Parts: sequence; C-alpha cells; structure tokens
Amino acid sequence: MRTIIKNVYVLCVISILFCACKNDDDQELFNETATKRISEREQELKNLLTSAPHGWKAIYFTNPNRFGGFTLLMDFDEKGYVKMASDIDEDTEEKTSIYDINLGNTVKLTFSTKNHIHKLNDSYVPEVLKGTGFEGDNEFSFYGANEDMITFRGVKNNVEITFEKATAEDWDNLIVQNRGMINNIISGPEDPVYQVIKITKNGKSTLYNFNYNALMRFVSSETPTDDNKLTELSFGVGFTPEGLVLNPPLEIGSDTYTDFTWDEENRTFVSRTEGSVAEIIYSNEPAYINNDYKDLGTTAYSLTYRGDLTDNALSNAMNSSVFTMLIAEINEELKKRNPIFEIDRVALIFNLAGETDPERSNLLLVRVGGFNCNYNISYTYKDKKVVFTYHGPQNDNGAYMEENLNPGLIDLICSPEGFYVSREGRFESQYTNPAYSLTSAADARFRLLMQGNYYSND
Repeated sequence: MRTIIKNVYVLCVISILFCACKNDDDQELFNETATKRISEREQELKNLLTSAPHGWKAIYFTNPNRFGGFTLLMDFDEKGYVKMASDIDEDTEEKTSIYDINLGNTVKLTFSTKNHIHKLNDSYVPEVLKGTGFEGDNEFSFYGANEDMITFRGVKNNVEITFEKATAEDWDNLIVQNRGMINNIISGPEDPVYQVIKITKNGKSTLYNFNYNALMRFVSSETPTDDNKLTELSFGVGFTPEGLVLNPPLEIGSDTYTDFTWDEENRTFVSRTEGSVAEIIYSNEPAYINNDYKDLGTTAYSLTYRGDLTDNALSNAMNSSVFTMLIAEINEELKKRNPIFEIDRVALIFNLAGETDPERSNLLLVRVGGFNCNYNISYTYKDKKVVFTYHGPQNDNGAYMEENLNPGLIDLICSPEGFYVSREGRFESQYTNPAYSLTSAADARFRLLMQGNYYSND
C-alpha cells in the first residue's frame, strides 16, 4: 500500500513539473510573439516615415478649442534624423534633429531633440502664454495609415494629427506661401482692423464678428439672433497657399464651412456651399458691440499703453500698424527737441480721488523721456462707445509737450466719434491685469492695446 501511495506521489510531482515546464514554454513563446509584433509595428512606422520621397506635411491644431493650426514639413531618414520646417513664426529655416520610434501605450513617434515642433510643446513659449504655451506634444501614438496618410494622437493631449505626403514643390514654396497667407488675414495699413463674417443665403445677409487673435490663430465671434440671444462661435485657423482651413468647421444652420479661398482682387476669404456663401471681409465697425466699454471707470480704473514692452506678443499683435507708425512719427519729432524724448506710455486715468470738477477728474497721461505730461479729459458713453473730451494741459510738462502731441495723439484719443472697447484677456500671462483694445470709430485703422488696472485712484 505504501508503495502504491509513493508511486502516486512521484507521478503527481512529475506531472506538476511537466506542467510547469510547459507553461514556461508557452509564456516564452507568447513573449517572443508580443516582442516580435511590437518590433514589426515599429518597423512598419519607420518604413512609412522614411518611404515618402519628399517627406510629410501636417497642419497641427494643438488644441482646437483654443489655438489654430501650425504647418510642419518633415523628412525622416533611416538613421533617425528628421529635417523640419514650419510656418509657426518668422523662423522658417530648415532644421535637423533626432527622432525615435519606441513603445508607450502603443508604438509612438518621439521628436527627441529640439526642432520647430518644440515651439508648440514648450510651456514657456511664447512669453504671453507662459505656463501653458501652445499646449502641443512632441510624442505621438501611431494609430494607423494608408497609402498617403499616417494618423497619430498626441500622447499628452490626445489630439489627432494627420501626416500627408509632401512634394518637392512643398519644400520650395509651402512655408513661404503660408507665411504670405498669414499676412492676408492681418489688416494692412489701409485696412480697418475689424473683420466680419458675412453669410449670404436666400438673399439675406447676416454678419458675425471675426475677432482674430494673431498670436493664437484663433477666432471668437458673437452676434445677436432675431430673438436677441447671442450666438457664440469659435474656431482655430490654419493656413494653406490657397487660403484658410478652420478647425472645428464653422457651422451656421445646416451649412458647414471648412476651407476658405483667398480672393486677391477683393481682399476677402470666401467659402461656398450649395445655396450659401461665407465671406471674411473688412469692416469699419464690429458686427456686434459688447458691453466691455462699461468697464472703464468702474472695474478698470486706468488703462495704459505700454510702448516700453517691445517684446509683448499680444501688444505687437493687437496694436495696428497705423497707430504704431503714428507713435514713431511723433517720437521722431520729439527727439529733435531732446534725444531722450520718446513716448513709452500713454495712460487714461479715471475718477481721480478728491477731484469734483468733471473736467479735471480724469487724466490723459503721456510719459515722454521719463517725464509725465498730464492733460485733463472727461469721458462719456455714446452708442456703446466711450468718448473722451479734451480740456487742456494739467501740468507744466503737458503744456511744454502739447505742440508735439496735439494734433496727432491727443486729437486722435479725444475724437468726438469715440472708441469701440473690447476686453482681450490678460495683458501678461503671469499677471491678472486685463487687456483692452481701443479702436477709433472715426478711423478703424487705429487700434491700440492697453493694460487695465483694477485698483481705484485713491
């Protein structure tokens, strides 16, 4: 009996050992298969990237809810290098860096060393967006491909980006042509700063504001409907040699507009659907005027144009070329009187404490060469605009400089037609001070951006 039990025990041990060995073999076989599959997937992606004779191009909308699209040209080689160009900024020079194909949640493409795409990935660039940057990725999960396209998703933000095959002509012209198209959406010296979207359907036209932020390549728009409710629209803008591409598309009723073509003769962008036309056109006034003008003297107790902040990206984008040229012309004349004379600030200061005379309770302050030149003004609201009235110099510096500032700057600010006022977010990303744009109703080519101050002038 003991012999039988012993034999059974030995057989059980042998069976267990056999099964254990068999499981190890299966696990090893499984691991080899998984590794092989990963390797094949990595090689598939590398073959795709390197097989295109002239590389790939993509319009990368880093966050379609906040930013527009940036075009990238990329040419990958077998040794792990990628040549890249972009229309992100004025630096369009081709640059070479290292890329890797490795494993994340799936096979991914990583732009390992610095190149154009990292301008979209750096949370400190540009300065006005410090802390978030353009919210882009430098690592992309591989999701699939066909003969002419490769689809990825950003590892960090899960935003889809599609690579399309580029041509030799793209490397010669695409980025230059895109940069030229970018200039078409920005008003020139003879253009009003306002643009509107004009939708024409069944003989009826409806206007929407086209509030384009050049830094973010993003449009916000609003217009009242027939029942006095506001319709709000927002979308990112990407550029092509032919015009614009919107993401998300502009949807008005049953019509969808994605691609707009530039009409050079009429200086408009046009998109057509069956039975309707959408045009982006220049206008001397906004399609809809909001109530931001009411902030002046209530929540914003002063506004300041900061000519000393030459690297402020928002100011550079919002101050119109005509206004910038006016300041330059005045500075040229001021320097003839003294080389240190130059306008670095223009401030509107509201509701001075202790001052009961309405003609002396608000100031226009122009700082010239470190000297404050003060002028008395008053302001009123008219037709949803703010109107400033001039009442003469308030101090000796103001009297001394008046001949250089009026006519010119003072009469522009104190035009009887007034200014349209629009809040433009933060003036600088690291501070909460709001930014306000003031656009002349008398001449919509003049726009200046001013930093708001929350604090009262006690």
